[in-house]
Amino acid sequence: MNKLSLFDVRVDEITLNEVINKVKQFIKKKSPHYLISLGSLTILLARKDKELREIIKRADLVLCDSVGVQWGLKFLYDIKIEKISGVDLIPILCDIAVQNKYRLFFLGSTKEVIKKAVENVKRRYKGINICGFSDGYFDIKKEDLIKKWIKKSKPDILLVGLGQPFQEKWIFKNLNYLKVPLCIGIGGSFDVLGGKVKRAPLFFQRIGFEWFFRLVQEPWRIKRVVKLLCFIGLIIKTKMLILKNFLYRR
Repeated sequence: MNKLSLFDVRVDEITLNEVINKVKQFIKKKSPHYLISLGSLTILLARKDKELREIIKRADLVLCDSVGVQWGLKFLYDIKIEKISGVDLIPILCDIAVQNKYRLFFLGSTKEVIKKAVENVKRRYKGINICGFSDGYFDIKKEDLIKKWIKKSKPDILLVGLGQPFQEKWIFKNLNYLKVPLCIGIGGSFDVLGGKVKRAPLFFQRIGFEWFFRLVQEPWRIKRVVKLLCFIGLIIKTKMLILKNFLYRR
């Protein structure tokens, strides 16, 4: 595994098989670890948020979670890495959990969505052990109860869908207290698991247009698309500077 950097934000060059092996190692060790899913918008946030950038830097794994990050590394540095999105990783983790009798805890989204997500996952993965779940809308008092509940439940895997960058900061802040072997921030993936949002057909996923399919279902995401265009512009601007410096040195 190679640790790369895009705009001073870490991202790992790692394959899915290597991630699976790492996950098993983390859980076997029983000590707390956390995994970051790095998308284009995460990079934009981390460039302006020193705390988030440091959390990403100190993560046990940082996965390329978007075509934008994948394209940026290829376009700027001719480095090709595998895209491993959080929503694609969840089914794999569920399979591993069933096979190895791992315990999972779900935290995030609304009460209705998280409950439906648990029902759907239990229906699809027979014998899976979801030892607890809670919605992601809580005050300080309820948060304290949730943390005690998670710690008492002793999950092997904690999936946190509280939105970025709050979920990454929440995981990092509570990592040593919770002592969960593997914590992962999964953004809005509970909406997909709960059936609130449909995943794009494979064709859209393969050509990197899953974001467009999601936008049709959730028009409010147009603000994210604007930010994505800013990310693309930043990549192109950086490439022009690299070429300019190269020609100047010659």
